[in-house]
Amino acid sequence: MSKAQRPIERIERDHKHDVELIKKLDGIMAKIDDLDDKRARLVEERDAEVNRLLDDEEVSVAKLRSWAVPIPRRKRKTKLSTSDDASTTSDASADTASYAS
Repeated sequence: MSKAQRPIERIERDHKHDVELIKKLDGIMAKIDDLDDKRARLVEERDAEVNRLLDDEEVSVAKLRSWAVPIPRRKRKTKLSTSDDASTTSDASADTASYAS
């Protein structure tokens, strides 16, 4: 095998690998499109159900809110409210109480 053929083989191997990656990417994109279509259909069904229930006079807005799925909120981390700080402050108050008596 000559030195001139090595780069050609490397290019052919890389091209074959690129083609495989493109096929995988196409499959993933198709799945994403299917999921997006499903989400859109579910949103339309939910909206239709909510509109139907709002038209029904027996269902109140409070009842509709009780069926709503809550959106989780991220907890904020604060440096002041750690468990170590709480134990040191309670120890300090116990020490001051013993000195006072």
